[in-house]
Amino acid sequence: MKKIALVVILGFSVAFALSSCTKYDGPSESTIKDKIIGKWKSTYSNGIEELTNEREIRSFYEDGTSASSSTKFNDWLSKTYENFTIKNNIITIQRLSDYNIVEQTVSDIDDDSYSVSRFRYLQHPEYTNKRTEVFKKIHVDYTDSIVGLWEGVDIEGDTTYGSIDHRWEYRADSTYTYYIMENGEWVPSENPFNEYNVDGDWLVSRWIQEEGGEMYYEWWDIEKCDSYEMVWNGLREREDGTRFTTKFIMRRVRD
Repeated sequence: MKKIALVVILGFSVAFALSSCTKYDGPSESTIKDKIIGKWKSTYSNGIEELTNEREIRSFYEDGTSASSSTKFNDWLSKTYENFTIKNNIITIQRLSDYNIVEQTVSDIDDDSYSVSRFRYLQHPEYTNKRTEVFKKIHVDYTDSIVGLWEGVDIEGDTTYGSIDHRWEYRADSTYTYYIMENGEWVPSENPFNEYNVDGDWLVSRWIQEEGGEMYYEWWDIEKCDSYEMVWNGLREREDGTRFTTKFIMRRVRD
């Protein structure tokens, strides 16, 4: 009887140990699968609001594919296609272009936001860290709405590039023309390269002013974009670490 009792005790001990190994802190796998479908924008990192240029946009689809937009780590990701899987509370995302893999450990998720407690980059372990990040659900997508010709009307706050006396003509192929006012007329810039990406309500533009020159970037959160008006907001940081916001208002000249 003692031998039987010992076997039973050992059996329970092994079962308990195995069950303990599979426990994790965070929402269930089924909860994440139910809530994650949609478009999300990173808003806070380590408890601090992210600058507009640090945003990440992540879209998850029911067929197991996903897409990302960001300029982190000097990458230009413009709705870059991926596959994703979910096991326990870890989302594994694999980029299709170069098979780069990142793991997000989800600590909380609901209909409006999800929180990541840890990132793991399999190809770039130097980027792996314990940083936390909060993603907010985006319920709009201005990809099509921005196409057309826009003219500056008003600007509030500090400026980064240019003033309100400019026009932007956005095309559906993700290129644009930048116009400046000269002698009372709108003149297209001579930039050899102008590219933009709108994903949800986030806009990033990049351009080169002359062949072989430096690449410039500018980022905005789009507050509004309709048939008449577009409003941009940007959270920036000065060289001394202080922060400021800029608001840019434009009117649509034509579609």
